[in-house]
Amino acid sequence: MIRRVLYACTQDPLDVGNWSGTIHHMYKALEGAFESVEPWLIPSTPRPFYERCQARLTRRLYHAVDVPDAEFWFAKACGRFIAERLKDEPFDAVVSHAPRVFGFLPGDTPAFAFSDAVFPNLLNYYPGFDRVRPRTLRESLETERLGIARCRRFFVSSEWARAATMEAYRTPADRVIVMPLGANLEHLDPRSLLATVRSRLDGPCRLLFLGVDWQRKGGDLAVEAARILNERGIPTELYIVGCDPPAAAAGLPFVKPIGFLDKRKDDERQKLIVLLDASRFLIMPSRAEAYGIAVAEAYCRAVPAIAADTGGLGSLVHDGSTGFFVPYDAGGAAYAEAIQRGLKDETAYEAICSAAYQAARDEFNWSVVGERMNAEMERPFQR
Repeated sequence: MIRRVLYACTQDPLDVGNWSGTIHHMYKALEGAFESVEPWLIPSTPRPFYERCQARLTRRLYHAVDVPDAEFWFAKACGRFIAERLKDEPFDAVVSHAPRVFGFLPGDTPAFAFSDAVFPNLLNYYPGFDRVRPRTLRESLETERLGIARCRRFFVSSEWARAATMEAYRTPADRVIVMPLGANLEHLDPRSLLATVRSRLDGPCRLLFLGVDWQRKGGDLAVEAARILNERGIPTELYIVGCDPPAAAAGLPFVKPIGFLDKRKDDERQKLIVLLDASRFLIMPSRAEAYGIAVAEAYCRAVPAIAADTGGLGSLVHDGSTGFFVPYDAGGAAYAEAIQRGLKDETAYEAICSAAYQAARDEFNWSVVGERMNAEMERPFQR
């Protein structure tokens, strides 16, 4: 039986700002599911001089993306630090958000990792990952393959990531478990669910665009959708949180730039909650998306999503139930059409909001994640 868990992280697990709060909230989920969980930041180690020189030269010559924490030297250092820590204290298992840290971990302490994507998911998909320097590419794939092979279970947030893991690394299906990540925001009080949803039906159709990367998240498509809805006689406002839109978009009368809201600050987190509660839909026309934690956060405030059918979003948006999918290569008009579908019938809209909220409680809930992690980690393992 697993009682004591070492939670080994390459980013501070106590800082809710890392990975949109996911690393910290996973720690709290594990803490609620096991007798003892020790959050631990793996000591940093300087990059070897020759590695720095090679990377600098490659960047200059080929403008290649550099991923230093996916190379052999980093994985070997992490394996050494974790092994030393396991010698100091007896733990029944070690968990990390980065499978590569287990690539060179000696011993037989059970290891488990979780992620929203593997390196093959990102290649030629995320911006810049078509220009990874050759050595980094080789070592990234190998450290990740070795790390996942060292894990008894590898938890991924979507079927998209699971398929890539099994195909690229030949990982057995029973060792790659789809585990949706929880929402890093407070759930709406169920007693106020119906009143909150109905309050959105008054006034303009408010859309919320939530993301720090305007281009990757498809901000221009969100603006185009809002413009088309207004031209069709549907008063629409687009609230933009997380980034600053281009001046041409920011100057439009229906675009409402809010800026970045830090969920670590109570007043800014509360402002985000107020915006979500007032929004008819979350709009996410992403061109690349490993998961889309903003969708889970919208669900916990009973806000359905209009999203691109891409990446990990397929495991978040249940088309026609908790929101609507739009084809990956569609333009703003397709998003406007999907939004209009959701506006036709108030009763149907209330049902979609309720389904989104129920999904937040049943699937995208850190307590549920902790319980499922416990069950999977305790499940018998066969090599």
